[in-house]
Amino acid sequence: MLLYKITLYISTQKDTSGTSANPQIINNTNITATGKNNYGIYSAGYTVNNGNMNLSAGTGNVGVYSVNGGTIENRSGAITVGGSVPVNDEYGIAMAAGYTWTKKDLLKTCFPKTCPNYWKYY
Repeated sequence: MLLYKITLYISTQKDTSGTSANPQIINNTNITATGKNNYGIYSAGYTVNNGNMNLSAGTGNVGVYSVNGGTIENRSGAITVGGSVPVNDEYGIAMAAGYTWTKKDLLKTCFPKTCPNYWKYY
């Protein structure tokens, strides 16, 4: 899967289901980003990543992000990210947890016509 700029590969925001034996998301796809501010996986549930993610070409790319108490497991994939530009709120992160998107984040990463499901929350 190729992500260009300001793209999200797969996501759940509200559903916190899943367990280690029965994850909500299992990613086996290799992901490459050529631009900045991309997200590989953004999940509230139990997530397992087995795919390689090469997000090193741009700044502010995030491999796997967990919210709402979700769990991330990187079982076999390698996640490589590029740099950060803190003054622009762009951070290269392989795996992280605990942040909730704001409307400002959505404006930066997803436009209403391309991601209408996200906008119904705001």
